Amino acid sequence: MSVGCKKILWVSDEIDYFRSQIAFLETRGYSVISIQSCNELLEKIEQNAKIADLILIDTKADGIDILSIVSAIRKIDSNLPIVLISQNESESFSKNKPAVRIDAVISRPFTTSHFLAICKKLLNTSRSVPKEFKEAFLRSYSEIKAILARNVTIREYYRLYEKLVFWDMEIENCGDESLRQALAGLRSDIDSAFSNFIIQNYGPWINAQAEAPLLGHRVIEKRIMPLLSEDKKCLLLVISGMRFDQYLYIERALNNLFDIKRQYFLATLPSAEEFSRNSFFAGELPVQIDSRNQGLLKEPDNEDKMSPNRMENQLLFQKFSNNGEMISDQEPYYSVIKPSDDAVSILAKIQSCQKSRLITMVLDLEEHVCCSNLTDQERIDFQSNESARRLLTDIWFQKSEIFKVIQTLTSKDITLVITSDHGSVLCNRATEVYNSEKLIKNRRYKFGVDISADERRVVFIPEPSHFGLPSLGEEMNCIIAKENYYFSHPEKFDYSRKEYKSSFQKGGISLEELIMPLGIFQQKED
Repeated sequence: MSVGCKKILWVSDEIDYFRSQIAFLETRGYSVISIQSCNELLEKIEQNAKIADLILIDTKADGIDILSIVSAIRKIDSNLPIVLISQNESESFSKNKPAVRIDAVISRPFTTSHFLAICKKLLNTSRSVPKEFKEAFLRSYSEIKAILARNVTIREYYRLYEKLVFWDMEIENCGDESLRQALAGLRSDIDSAFSNFIIQNYGPWINAQAEAPLLGHRVIEKRIMPLLSEDKKCLLLVISGMRFDQYLYIERALNNLFDIKRQYFLATLPSAEEFSRNSFFAGELPVQIDSRNQGLLKEPDNEDKMSPNRMENQLLFQKFSNNGEMISDQEPYYSVIKPSDDAVSILAKIQSCQKSRLITMVLDLEEHVCCSNLTDQERIDFQSNESARRLLTDIWFQKSEIFKVIQTLTSKDITLVITSDHGSVLCNRATEVYNSEKLIKNRRYKFGVDISADERRVVFIPEPSHFGLPSLGEEMNCIIAKENYYFSHPEKFDYSRKEYKSSFQKGGISLEELIMPLGIFQQKED
């Protein structure tokens, strides 16, 4: 359910200038009514004081005294949020007439994320949460707690994660702090249970001692190859580092173009590129990859200098060859999409491999988003805030070159698959690692001799091969962080807290890092 469609009245005699912002608001579930003049605005409010939840006024609108307009609105509805869009930062409406309350002033040019953040803040604080919404959340809360009280299956964890993300987005839009705190507690309970579930079952799954769910190293064989035939192609887009909540915005942007089937799989441990992505393309566990390609996953005794993904193309080629799927020297096609690549160059790559049934493209989500036109504050928010991370992913994708390319895929003979190799988790709790000389790169997993940590917060793996991992050296142990913990040196605890608290990390065991979406997109039937 939704809290309700929020209505925005936007006043400007240059409304076409704001069409992209209006379209973006509408994709986020807002209803936007555009008005050319302030006189028309006053007429509408006088006729129906509840016509809008928020007023946006361009200060250039038809030359009328804006402050007089605001005063007139306040006489009709003193609580209606009003935002002015000014021409420059030097305009100061509150100084000129302090008696007139203006809730926010946005100066041109402004970023979409900053603009939306202001609108959401005002809308959330100006409306009470409907009773029906609270009751629906409490029912869902009770149902989830009841499920957690029994033995939960992996399919149930997928559904629980879907519900968590759903309520996270809904409560984000309603702004109720008590609901937010209740959801945070529920999320912690689910993540703790899920981490213990993975620790208990991952070894038996990969060693064929128990019926296993779909794991990352089996996706190519079990889900991608069945889509291929002599007259059927597949474009596999791997968006590295994409979480399920980010994927949902991409799915929504493509909903009108494709029929979509969504599935899930579990990323390979540790949930970082050098392990999960190599396993994804090789169709093998890290220990098997390392045995077949000596030194691929490691630089001896120092996992912080691992060279990830330098042989993905070869690993994918080997997988196809071993399965007897080769049809030409172009099979399968593999390419990395860089932030500088435009739609023309990406399409040229696709058209250059006509003989390949599988066209694989990989892009690093964080790299692409952070290389878009972000402000310094937006980059900080992307690295430290889940809501901002989703929003900025949404903005990036809808303006991206890869979205333009996807919109050209009109043939029913090609299936689009969008997935990820691993996710990330917002870390807020530190746990100390002992007998480790340094922690340079990895804050969620560590290899070492005699390393140790609080086993309530990590999984300790004395024999890495039991978890499908290479040893990286003699007598090497491995520890992997659970839930939302990050590693800290005992002597540098305060430094670690300053640097890594409220940061997104990868490589551990959590819902966000391990449960990966697999979206299969096929052209809609006429």
